Amino acid sequence: MAMRAQRLTGAVAAMVVCALALPAAAPATEHEEPPTSFEPVLEAENFSITQQRQAVYDTPEYQVQLAEQSKANREEATKEQAADLERNFSDDLCYGGENGCAGDVRLYGWEANNYGRVRKVLFTARNGATISARIWSANNPALHPNAKMPGIVITNGSVQADEQLYWYAAQALAKDG
Repeated sequence: MAMRAQRLTGAVAAMVVCALALPAAAPATEHEEPPTSFEPVLEAENFSITQQRQAVYDTPEYQVQLAEQSKANREEATKEQAADLERNFSDDLCYGGENGCAGDVRLYGWEANNYGRVRKVLFTARNGATISARIWSANNPALHPNAKMPGIVITNGSVQADEQLYWYAAQALAKDG
């Protein structure tokens, strides 16, 4: 009986300690206040990073490359449309792959620069929609038939984000295998 009383007293004491500790622990789960200091030099450095790529895009050399790639993209799209009249994609804002729809023209030389392989593929979905895609790989799969490589699908953006605008991500993932 005495042993039972000691256990009961110990259990009650443990509950009291927990009950007293609970209010002290509660503020730890609340959100901390945001920092009140402002570091203008750090903020300026962070903002300047957002302008780095634009500085490249604004150079005359890049604009010449963009014009050349836009012309090549338009010619390719026109040939594709003429060869497949049932596939009507010419009403899409970015169908020609020109200017802003071309993406970063520095990314077009993936295979020519021996970074890996890229293959354009088209296939028809069950509902008749044509899916246009590219398969990127760092290695030639035929040279490594037993190598396991991950498959990643990057879907185009919401309204009018063309697939070229996502090539940077596809190439980075393919480089890493």
